[in-house]
Amino acid sequence: MYPGAKVYYDGSHYIAIPYEPKPKKRKIYKKVPPSDLFELIRDKEKEISIEQRETEAKKAYDELSNLKGQERVDAAVEKLKEKCIPVEEARALVEKEKERRQRRISEKKKRFYRKAFLNEFNYFVTFTYDDKKRTEESFKKGLIVKLCKLKKKYGWKYAGVWEESPNDRIHFHGLLYVPEGTMIGSIEKRRDFTVKLQRMHEYYVNTYFEKEFGRNEFSELSQNPMAYEIAMKYILKYISKTDAKFIYSRNLPMYLISDINEDDELGRIGVDDRKIVLPDDFECWDEGEYLGKMSKDIKAKMRTISS
Repeated sequence: MYPGAKVYYDGSHYIAIPYEPKPKKRKIYKKVPPSDLFELIRDKEKEISIEQRETEAKKAYDELSNLKGQERVDAAVEKLKEKCIPVEEARALVEKEKERRQRRISEKKKRFYRKAFLNEFNYFVTFTYDDKKRTEESFKKGLIVKLCKLKKKYGWKYAGVWEESPNDRIHFHGLLYVPEGTMIGSIEKRRDFTVKLQRMHEYYVNTYFEKEFGRNEFSELSQNPMAYEIAMKYILKYISKTDAKFIYSRNLPMYLISDINEDDELGRIGVDDRKIVLPDDFECWDEGEYLGKMSKDIKAKMRTISS
């Protein structure tokens, strides 16, 4: 028995991460002799100096977002050389910043994948800024506020990202879960010429959002897993390009919490075989309530936690 395991769906299997309590570390406070105070002050000044240099490396790396790969690293090193930072140290700082960014993007993608697979959204949407209706600031704020209200009133869920391009209008690309019978406005077909594709394009709009915010596209996601993953990858490409921040509805779960039987274990994966692969129809329960097969209806009854 693995009590209180975190369960997520990776698109093909349910994966459980057994709960492992972390031992609390007791802080040990040492009295510093007066003779060592000067050394502590020097060490503290050295730490501040390192933090300042790391901040300079971060700033230089941010300013060169138009470059990619090694070209961006080399350009950032040149900027740090102008601030009298030795070349070897400058390169180490920039490489560290690059690795940190890549790790952060990887974690963002993993979090989005798990939330998207677990919550089963039913619409892929795009909202485009219209300067005839709102300012950029009121467009961004008003759209999120409206989605929050729909979440609270009807149980909508959303997950997406802003696309802010200097040569284009602001877009919001995201996934929506709209419970049956709660759609506001109506979904209507439109036909228009698109410059990007250089041809006529048919798409579906929501009349309410069209009136309040401007152009939008509502694409219903079929039960085909490939269509679902294509929509997810389309959103994720903006994370890789701009390191944009994901926008999620409140309390959107990344895991389910459940007790796992040892009989449900199909195999082990991950570092040190820590994760457990579960069958698609595995039986689980939460706080003593038997849940049976994890279908959409049963998932809705499960107590979930936000990441």
